Formats: sequence, C-alpha cells, structure tokens
Amino acid sequence: MGMWTTVTGFLVSACLSNICIAQTCTQAGWFGNNCEFQCHCASNAECDQTTGVCNNGCDPQWFGPACQYAVAEFTINNTGGLESFWSSLPLFLDNDERKCFSGNLQYITVRLETPQPLTWIRVVSNTAYLTQFQIWQEEENCIPPITRCMNPRIAKVDDVTLDISCPTSNSIFRLLLMGPIVNGICSLYINGGRNVALKQTAELSSTFDGWVASNAVDGDPGVPDDDNSLKSTCSHTLGHADTSDSWEVTFSWAVEINRIQIYNRRNPGRVGCCEDRLVNFTLEALPSSVANSTYSYTDPGEVAQDIYTVIPSPQIGFAVNSVKIDTSRNDLSFLALCEVLVFGEVVCPSGKFGRQCERDCNCFDQTDACFVSTGGCPSGCAVGYTGEDCYTPISFEGCPPETYGPGCSQRCSDHCSGPPFSCTFGVCTFECDPGYRTLKCDVQCDPGTYGKDCLETCSEHCAGDSPKPCNHVNGTCDLGCEDDYYGPFCNNECPRGKYGSNCAKNCSVHCSGRYNTCDWTDGSCDQGCDPGYLSPLCTEGESSLPQRAGQQRLDSPIIVVDVVIISHS
Repeated sequence: MGMWTTVTGFLVSACLSNICIAQTCTQAGWFGNNCEFQCHCASNAECDQTTGVCNNGCDPQWFGPACQYAVAEFTINNTGGLESFWSSLPLFLDNDERKCFSGNLQYITVRLETPQPLTWIRVVSNTAYLTQFQIWQEEENCIPPITRCMNPRIAKVDDVTLDISCPTSNSIFRLLLMGPIVNGICSLYINGGRNVALKQTAELSSTFDGWVASNAVDGDPGVPDDDNSLKSTCSHTLGHADTSDSWEVTFSWAVEINRIQIYNRRNPGRVGCCEDRLVNFTLEALPSSVANSTYSYTDPGEVAQDIYTVIPSPQIGFAVNSVKIDTSRNDLSFLALCEVLVFGEVVCPSGKFGRQCERDCNCFDQTDACFVSTGGCPSGCAVGYTGEDCYTPISFEGCPPETYGPGCSQRCSDHCSGPPFSCTFGVCTFECDPGYRTLKCDVQCDPGTYGKDCLETCSEHCAGDSPKPCNHVNGTCDLGCEDDYYGPFCNNECPRGKYGSNCAKNCSVHCSGRYNTCDWTDGSCDQGCDPGYLSPLCTEGESSLPQRAGQQRLDSPIIVVDVVIISHS
C-alpha cells in the first residue's frame, strides 16, 4: 500500500481545561452536550455552545456544518482561458464567499499539497449554471492518466453553493474543475475530514506519572519544550524492555478513515530524550466487523518527526472501531503521544446523518441517502424545506419564511405571528400580532380599537374625543383618564375621598359626613361643610373671607354707649 508521510505545523487549540458539565457545555472553545466538539471560528471567536455555529464564519482551515471539516490545502496549478484570473487569485483563496471571479474561464486545476483520497468538495459560484460542471481527477503516481468523475452525487446548499461527492479509493494529486460553474467562482473547499477521535475513549498499556491516555485526544498538542504543558496534554507509558507499549482510541461509532495525524512529544532541548521514542511506531486500524482484516502501517523512517501524517492509499475499505499505536523498538519501549487526530466520518445507518448519526435525512426521495456530513440530499429537500441540512422551512413561492416577491427581496411584516414570522406573497401564514390587521398584518388597529384582530374597544372613560384613543396593542389609555376614573385602562371609579383626573385630588377633610366624600368631577362636598367652612369645596373658613366694602369687620372694637333721655314735662 502506498503511503504519504509529511510534517506539518502545530494544531492551535482553544481548549483551556477539561471541565464539562453534562448536558450543558460551559467550557470556552467547545460545544455539544458534553463539550465533545471543538469550536473552529474565525479570529478564534466563540461558537454557539449548543450548535457550534460560528456567527462570524469559520477559521480559514475549517468549513462545513459547525466548521468541523478540515480544509485540504491546495494551490491553483493552471486555468483555462484568462490570465486575469491570476490577479483575482487572492480573492479565490481568501474563503470570502462574497468576493467572486467574473470572466470566461474554461477550467481550473488545483494541486493538493498532500495527496489524499477524495470524498466531497464544496463549490461556491455566483453563476446561473451552478450544476453544469465536470470533475477530473489525477492520482499521485499519474497512473492511470487523469480520469473523469462519473455520476457524482450533488446536493444544492443554496443558490450559489453546491456540495459534490465523488469518493475515490486512491489518493488524488490533482483535481480539474471545468464547465460554466467556474465562471463566477467564489470559493472552493476540498474536504479533509472531521476529527472523529476528539474526546473519544483512550487507553494506555501503562501510565507514567499522570501522562494519561485521554491527553492525546483532548484537542491540545501542548507547547514544545514545556514539560508542564506537555504533561497535561500528552500521553506517556512507563516503558518495558520485553514488550511493546501501546495507546488505543476506541470510537463511539464505527468510522471511515481518510488520514491520521500523530503529534510527537516535542522536546528538542533535551537531546536524545523524547522524539526518537516514536520512531518505527506501528499503527493499526481495527475493523468493527470480524469479517475484515486489520489495517497495519509501520513507520519506515529513521529520523523522528514532530508530526506524522499517515494517509492509507488505497483507502481503508471497511468501517473502523479503534486505532492502536505501539512501539516496535528492541530497547526500553517508551511510548509518548501528544495528540492523535483521526480524520474521517462516522458510518451512519441509511437515512441518518450528523456527527453522532442523531438526525433523520429530510429528502424529497425518502429512499435517498443524504450526505452524512451535512444532511444534503441529491434528490433535493423534502417539499417545503431548503438549506444545507434540508431543515429550513420555505414558503410556497420558494422563498425563505421571512421573505417574498421577486428574488425574495421583500420582507414579511414584522407583525405576522410566529415564530418564525412567515408569509406567502406577503400574506401572513398565521394570524397577526395584537394591534394589527389586514392579511399582511401591516396596518394598526383603527382609533378606538385594539388587541387581537382589533376586536377590543378602548374604554369610554379614556380622556380625549371619541373614538376614545388608546394603545393599539394593549388598550392602555394614551391621554390618561376622564374625571372620576383611574388605572391604565380607566376602568376604575375614584375611591371615596378622591376626585378629578386620574383621581389625583383629595376631597377636603372639612366635607361633612363620616367619609368626607365629594363629587368625583369637581370636588364639591356631598353633604356640605363642617361648621365654619364654606361650600362648595369646604377648604376655606368663614373668617378667612375678604371684608365686603362698607361692612365693619366683626373682630373690630365695639363701643357701646348707653344714652339716657330724661324728659321734663
């Protein structure tokens, strides 16, 4: 079996700890019920800790659902027709799907940096001829000559994105994409697989001082020459002179494997210590069925590598249950691993897809197997659905739920009831939100009415002219209440002892009677005033009234003169 072994750069990890809470992931850089999946967002941003969705897009090295699929690196080898494409090459390689090439190309040839078996690719192209293409493949040894991918399975993600499945057994060195699809091409992604080993069950034949087996599937390869970092992120055995030491990862689901990356213990500052312990290792892929033989590979090198990349070619032709790595040296056989990444995909039953085969395909043809990676359907989505996984509802005119009209350029009213708020030709699918009417739910209730279907009438005691004004949604009186009433709906009469607008004024304490009641409108006391106070409000005493003109005040001094008249006869 031919192999491709290479040394690549270090994996950058956002994992800071291994603390996860069952059913709720609170660990930065991770998502899933048990924090079992790693975020790969652009600019190292956080992803949604339930779905893994990156609001700002994927890191350039990742793509696909929840940014979980590695991008196989490639270079543009040749183009057919236009030299101007080369000036646009940075736009093509920047993974910005809003920037597209515009021209008349015949084909694009890409050369993979690391030859590998082909599984599926994603093409983003701003063209009306999205499904008009041919794919030609060339194996790494160029024998046989370049061949065409016949009968590829395709799934349309949206109007500009196409997923194309054309699996090969042998590693592909060069890929040619031709046809109208290349005119307006924006981005090309070649699937490098998903790391199916992450957070899976790992075991060591023996453990040295806390360098446990699970460290090699924690998503963090550690910092070179930092023993504290390496101890917390690497696995290490005790070492035995008479037997080989081993490390093994067992998958929760059977998987198909494309390639395996092994991060060595990197201690260049400790000469003769550590890296050489992995030289001539043996890797085995154990089948999930006893009907298949074990796949085996032995490192042929004499010089240790920081990172080993093992790509079986032809591809392993059976579902794998576990991967085992052991030493084969004759002296003291220590085994040290800092991270093992197994790129591939789970093997799901027909009609299932997802990272854990947890979702049902939603295809137009219910017998059609959808893409395990995305849920995309070659037969198209079930009626009424669209999207990458065929689970996004669409309206009858073919637009997403919130839009309608030519080119889906118009938005449904925000007052269509939901969620999600949706419409067909502008007519709301469900009823209107309270306070709105018409088929499009775009008109407020008429003055004097409010609520669901505008069937409620504003209180007759709201202040203002008829029809009485109130809030069109909930019926609260916009201008307050008429005299004698209070409350948000002005449906409460003033209590005893209150009067005026919103019952904000108090009756006079000098109103006669037990409860000092007064008229709710003007405050005049119902039973007159206490002695010494004047009607109607009983707020002023008689002594406080102003003196009338020509009238002597009662409190002025009075001189009484007795006059005696004596009559003499």
